[in-house]
Formats: sequence, structure tokens, C-alpha cells
Amino acid sequence: MIQEVLGFGKRVKQGKTTSRFTVQDKKALSLLSHLFNGNLVTKGKSLRFKLFNLAFNKYCTKGKLLLETIPFNP
Repeated sequence: MIQEVLGFGKRVKQGKTTSRFTVQDKKALSLLSHLFNGNLVTKGKSLRFKLFNLAFNKYCTKGKLLLETIPFNP
């Protein structure tokens, strides 16, 4: 359902009741970063997202497709 709503990513079935949603496209990762930024409730998830955001900002300024960095919003 997530893949259908967002229109990107891949679903990998890992077991009878378990699947994993993966995203590798730079533009799609940027969209997810904008969606999650400032919308996480627990402090732990917010801190983990902060680490992701730092890594993503380094990634988005390299390569052929350059994107603007996204400032972290707790």
C-alpha cells in the first residue's frame, strides 16, 4: 500500500507476514526526508532521523543529480 500511495520504491517480501519497503532513488529519498522532517513524535526516532538527514545531505550534494540540503526540523 505504501508503494502504491507514494508511487516509488520497492517492496521486498521477507517472510510470510513480513515485507521491507526500500527506496534508493535520490529524488524519492528527498521526498521521504521532507515528509518525515518535523513529523516524528518520539525522541528516539527523531534522533535516528537526524542522523539519516545528515547522511542524506552529504549524499544529495554529490553526483550528477544535485539537490538542496534539507535542514533538520526536530
